[in-house]
Amino acid sequence: MKNISILIAGLFFILSAHATEMSDVEIAIGKYYESVKVYDTVSMSNLMHPQALKKFRTTITNALMGNKKELAKRELLPLFSVKNLSQYNMLTDKAAYKRLNDVIAKAQPKILTLMKSSQFEIVNVAHKNDLAYVSYTLTMNIKGRSASKDIVQRLKLYDGNWLLLLPPDGEAAIAGIKARFE
Repeated sequence: MKNISILIAGLFFILSAHATEMSDVEIAIGKYYESVKVYDTVSMSNLMHPQALKKFRTTITNALMGNKKELAKRELLPLFSVKNLSQYNMLTDKAAYKRLNDVIAKAQPKILTLMKSSQFEIVNVAHKNDLAYVSYTLTMNIKGRSASKDIVQRLKLYDGNWLLLLPPDGEAAIAGIKARFE
């Protein structure tokens, strides 16, 4: 009987630890959604995993140094509100990501309006090692009609915190940049 009690206590501890971990992931994705909803680019950047920021930045830097560097400079540098490669190189990965989002906000103010009225609902959270996969539905009101999109966002632990990796559209943008400038 004592062994069964120990087994039950151990199982309860494991399940409790897993539930806490899921809550941390849900809190992290919720913070990111709230920062996107008000388009707080500082918070958005702070919630990105350094690995994701590095991948994003490396792709841009490679384009700016590659075979089509002049074309890349003309098209990519304005996205970071810089005039030349030297100014771009002075940015940190996080600052570059923030600036890109600031430029998007200025260029597409309708996106900000859409995001402010959007709804966010977590459907599922799954874990695999130090990664979490959050399935959620994002619903927006576009011209009086409700439009929903199902998204899977990956998060990764970093210094005990769950931070976002690049979303699927971010990965697609990287692939597009590589295809265009390499």
